[in-house]
Amino acid sequence: MKKLLSLILSITLAFALAACAADSRTVSDESIAVETNGDESINVETNDAEPDAPADVIVEEPEEPFVPPDIGAVVPLIAEDFVLPPGAELAPEAAEVDARLGAALADLPADHFVREGPFTIGVTFGSLQNPIFAAIANWLVDHGAEYDMEFIIVDNDFDAARQVEQIENFIQMGVDGIFLHSIDGNAIMDATKRAFDAGIAIVGIDFQFGYGNSTAWGVHIQSGEAAGRAAGQFINEHHGGSAQVAILDHPENVNAIARADALERGLLEVAPNAEVVMNVSTLSVEDGFNAVESLMQAYPDLRIVMSIGDGGAVGAAEAFMALRPDIINEIGVYGIDGTDEAVLAISDPNNPYRMTVSLGGARFWAENAMASLHSIFMGEPVPTTIPSLVMPVDIDNLMAYVLYVEFDPARLLW
Repeated sequence: MKKLLSLILSITLAFALAACAADSRTVSDESIAVETNGDESINVETNDAEPDAPADVIVEEPEEPFVPPDIGAVVPLIAEDFVLPPGAELAPEAAEVDARLGAALADLPADHFVREGPFTIGVTFGSLQNPIFAAIANWLVDHGAEYDMEFIIVDNDFDAARQVEQIENFIQMGVDGIFLHSIDGNAIMDATKRAFDAGIAIVGIDFQFGYGNSTAWGVHIQSGEAAGRAAGQFINEHHGGSAQVAILDHPENVNAIARADALERGLLEVAPNAEVVMNVSTLSVEDGFNAVESLMQAYPDLRIVMSIGDGGAVGAAEAFMALRPDIINEIGVYGIDGTDEAVLAISDPNNPYRMTVSLGGARFWAENAMASLHSIFMGEPVPTTIPSLVMPVDIDNLMAYVLYVEFDPARLLW
């Protein structure tokens, strides 16, 4: 339990970051561009001079280029600086899962899951094409030895029947624990109950969860609203409060639906005149690219894309860069998850990816699962539900986040 408490304390949310220079990716709304005989444009300030008097010509000074922070001056994210969003701990789903798991655990002997390592953990996710699940899997593999764990990692293309088969296979293999992101909590109820009764500890992600010991749940509503409000602010600052917006969602997943609804709610709270022209189901980078490629044909004035995940958002940003590099400063792309791909995109001055809202990144999900399982194997109590973090990440606090997720700063594109 000490490791679990240490984990929760080491990643509870706020950014302390040395001051950075202003983001150079801004657009002036006040000047009038006039074409000259060459390829350049100048800004003209009109006056009331006599017709024969030449107009005053004012050439704007170029903006100071963005200067990345000195890594030695950046304070990485630490637990004491972060606070759970208001109301996040009051999710009604958490109370229901707490009651159900608590009742199931109360019927078992105290040493039901106790064992000695090394430990074999079966992992089943919806799709490893989703960047956040791929990142979690990589973190497990890279850091598992710290907990004396090795992993068998599979995905199921969001097919609940296949996930049931995978859980049954884990039982037959005699794994020590299971870590899962459920496709359908009701569909896996019986399979997880059999694993649970057999002494296999189970930890999960989110509330679509059968039987088990503990699940960490994403604070999806607050994350979506944070990204939506940031998009709304961009519209107000760069488009006079009105712009066409597309939402990249994934209605096959209940949590993605909650994120999409929250994205729109946060957007309209700040920019009520924004126009959501379409929702498109996406998951991967390729999906996001293809979605924007099609959307730009139907909606050439599309300027904002909000995505329920970084996969679609990264692809959307790449599509804008390929199709409309001439208006990149007018484009805003916003996503959720805080993946490495999003970090790279935000660090690129030519990329319109403005913000990702991390729920703690792969570090939170993977470390929480490993710490929880290890505590269970040691006979130590763990919370039945654990909320994620909410960490808006943009150009200003990117370096602090990079240090937190142990991303190599040398890879950044600024």
